[in-house]
Amino acid sequence: MLIGVIFGSVQTGTTVLATVAGDAGMAGVVHSMLGVGSVIAGLAVAGLPERIGLERRMLASAAALFVLSTPLLLVDSIPFLIPVIMALGLAVAPYMISNFTLAERVVPPTRMGAAMTLLAGATGIGYAAGSSVAGRLADGGGHTPAFTVTVVAALLALLLSAASGRRLRHAVAVGAHRRLSAQPAIADAG
Repeated sequence: MLIGVIFGSVQTGTTVLATVAGDAGMAGVVHSMLGVGSVIAGLAVAGLPERIGLERRMLASAAALFVLSTPLLLVDSIPFLIPVIMALGLAVAPYMISNFTLAERVVPPTRMGAAMTLLAGATGIGYAAGSSVAGRLADGGGHTPAFTVTVVAALLALLLSAASGRRLRHAVAVGAHRRLSAQPAIADAG
């Protein structure tokens, strides 16, 4: 859900800044830079060694979300916003990939569809919440309060990742054991 809040608040802050700058049409172009950075990092994640656990990847990418979102509080122009948004995008795919892969590793196969639907739905709900809160704050103070929502969501993602590391390692181990135990039954059924 927090990644959705980040998406929604970034779009809102970007739209407000572009509109005030007199170039509202640039908002979509600037917001797309989040995707450019995300694609680059997403491709790179495939090369990470498996010994770097998913919970550590999630923590590192959540820390990157927080660190890379803080410059949004200093942005005052579109030319400065573009590289900041692109850099922030570098943390998006690793965070999402870690979360979705953790779900795949933890959830029993019979509940995988529900788990993935829940994650995708939570992202959409977060997007709506982030846009709404950022929009309300932007009405009163411009783009900086909207981007503050981004930074707060990234901080919450970092805190949640840090607090859940041990439980996630345990859940991944249990999920791996469950999958190994189920393999002979699956082979016999085939």
